[in-house]
Amino acid sequence: MFFTPLFKGGMVETRGQSGKPSDTPKTKKSVVNPWTEEAKQFFKVVEHTEGDTFYNVAIFTEMRRGALLGLRWEDIDFKQGKIRVVRSLARIKGKGLILKDVKTEASKRQISISPLVVQKLLQYREKRQSLMQ
Repeated sequence: MFFTPLFKGGMVETRGQSGKPSDTPKTKKSVVNPWTEEAKQFFKVVEHTEGDTFYNVAIFTEMRRGALLGLRWEDIDFKQGKIRVVRSLARIKGKGLILKDVKTEASKRQISISPLVVQKLLQYREKRQSLMQ
């Protein structure tokens, strides 16, 4: 989230310069089922289209658009089921679209991907390679 409000004594406070939270409220983690009827319907519509793999990776990793568009094949570890986020595609005024490193070290991360996403990516790579020959 962009802002993490901290509640203390009934007042909403934000993190200070130190970035240390104080008396952060405890929240219960809930299990979210992504397979709503809308999601099922969406996947039926995009299945077997050019955007199928993109949407699967986007939805199941929750990556931002720029990070998704900045992916290279070497960023994906198919055996371990991981995606390394190290760059993003950005529109820079006067320069157009460029690949750039993510903004902060904290933005560099590894995301675990499901076997379904690995399978979709492998199929997409195979298809792209066959088109290039």
